[in-house]
Parts: sequence; C-alpha cells; structure tokens
Amino acid sequence: DGNDLTIALQTPKPVALEQWKQDEPVARIGADADALVYEGEWREAAGRMESAKAGDTVTLRFTGTGAILLGRYGKDCGIASVAVDGKPVREVNLYYDWAAYGQEPFYGESLFHVFGLSHGDHTITVTVTGKSFD
Repeated sequence: DGNDLTIALQTPKPVALEQWKQDEPVARIGADADALVYEGEWREAAGRMESAKAGDTVTLRFTGTGAILLGRYGKDCGIASVAVDGKPVREVNLYYDWAAYGQEPFYGESLFHVFGLSHGDHTITVTVTGKSFD
C-alpha cells in the first residue's frame, strides 16, 4: 500500500584501527631560536615575535615527525596561513577577545600542530595574511 518500509538487517564489519607512534618531544625552543627564520617586519614584544604586515613569514625548520607551534591569541591578532613542507595546510584564526569573556590573555597556547610526518627534515611556514577576524 506504499506505507511500509523494509530495512534489511546488516552485520557490522569491524573497522581497521589506525595507530602511529608519535615521537617524544625533543626540544622546546624560544622565539629567538636558530631554527626559526623571520622574513619581513617582525618585532620583539615581551619575549615573543610579532608582525602585522601581510606577507611577513616565519619558518620553522625541524627534523622529526611533527611539531607544535605555540603562541598567543588576542584582540589584536588576526588570521595567518600555515604551510607544511611548502604545501598550504590551512588558515589559523588567532583573534580572541579574552576580556569579553572575563578571562586572562592566552599565552603559550597551541596555534597549530602537525603529527604523523615521515621522519626527516621538514618546514612549517606561517604567513601573516593581513586579514582580521571581522
């Protein structure tokens, strides 16, 4: 009569478990480390390096299988683009109005991370886009 729906029972199939071994952290480096190459109009501010000029870049060169970039979110921050080994990955929005939420500024937060790379030499390049949150 057109009002019946028949659904066949299905036996679930197990899913393959993906596992990979993450290397132990080798080092935590500061903004003045030799592994970081700044291009453009970067300035030091309270132990951090900052730039607001579109096109400015900072490149991290490292050997391993992954890295985490730490930094600051804030009202004066904008959007940066990130590339790994020269290939664009995504844009990262660093804007956060912490005062509007009654919180302290976020320092040393994970801004970007990549894991699971083949062991070897890699680069992560962060480019100031000049775009704001608005």
